[in-house]
Amino acid sequence: MIPPPAATIISTPTALASLLASIPPFSTLYIDLEGTKLGSPTGALSLITIHLLPSNTTHLIDVLTLGVSAFTTSPTSDPSKTLASMLTDPIYPKCLWDVRADASALWSLYRICLQGIMDIQILENASRQGGSRKFLRGLDRAINPL
Repeated sequence: MIPPPAATIISTPTALASLLASIPPFSTLYIDLEGTKLGSPTGALSLITIHLLPSNTTHLIDVLTLGVSAFTTSPTSDPSKTLASMLTDPIYPKCLWDVRADASALWSLYRICLQGIMDIQILENASRQGGSRKFLRGLDRAINPL
């Protein structure tokens, strides 16, 4: 069994700018947001996990430390390339499991409207073999259906 790739923690604007500069166009981003009460008016976003393909690298963006600069920092080589611009650009496919709370949190906290999204939970439901498709499954149930 191949071990999962190690994750890089991104907690400085310099590290974030370097990461953004390294992401080529058309890369697929697998994203998960963590925080408290995501999607509610009193919620807070603390961490964004991004797994990139084809580079097969995982990055943990520390939003608690970076604050709004997590979304506004750009590399000097491309000042228009920020995390916010990538999240709103459909050229970068973004895959999330049950995007509803994550999208709501990004909009309510940072006015970021996700585009180019594939909700993997919906794909699992549509491709489910056998059993009812009436209800969505949580990630744990989808991975371990027994």
